[in-house]
Amino acid sequence: FPVTIIIPVVEYLVHRGFDPLSSHFAWSPEQGYRDRVIIPFRYNGSIVGSTARRIKNLPPKYLSNQPKNFVFNVDNQNVHRKYVFVVEGPLDAIAIDGVAVLTNEVSESQARIINSMNREVIVIPDQDQPGITIIDQAKDLGWSVAFPTWELGIKDCADAVKKYGRLFVTVDAIKTAQSGSIKIEMAKRAMIKKLEIDNVGKN
Repeated sequence: FPVTIIIPVVEYLVHRGFDPLSSHFAWSPEQGYRDRVIIPFRYNGSIVGSTARRIKNLPPKYLSNQPKNFVFNVDNQNVHRKYVFVVEGPLDAIAIDGVAVLTNEVSESQARIINSMNREVIVIPDQDQPGITIIDQAKDLGWSVAFPTWELGIKDCADAVKKYGRLFVTVDAIKTAQSGSIKIEMAKRAMIKKLEIDNVGKN
């Protein structure tokens, strides 16, 4: 196949702030996958599934195949860490070196896997309306929730790390983490108001 067909995928990763040569990423020249970044899902060193993210925002955005209740990037969590950052998407998890539940909802099995790490759990929700769901779940699970100081328009960890760098985003998540139902609920309401103001500004 012509090498040039992989160039748009490489450019997409570079534009998003990722290293195209990272072991987190793969690519296939097969029809239906040429315009996608493949992210292998590993568990105990073995590939157990994958998701293929289209580089353009056209449906279907993801082609995924993974075990039920899979938690992405568990293998890369250092046992000596104090925190585990929980995010929605795999690119966000790679950017912050956390784990991803691959949706905006946490299943009971995923919660057990994350709790089994015996670390303080900090959820970093996407800064959008669907992100509210994982905030409410984190509150019920007794987890902390970060309410980042990112500027408007930065939606997730991948965007934030590209803008500010991983160190800033990590420290910001720890500093802005709220625990306890009352504090999380108050911070959530402030976040909703911020999103509403942002939406008004765009319209």
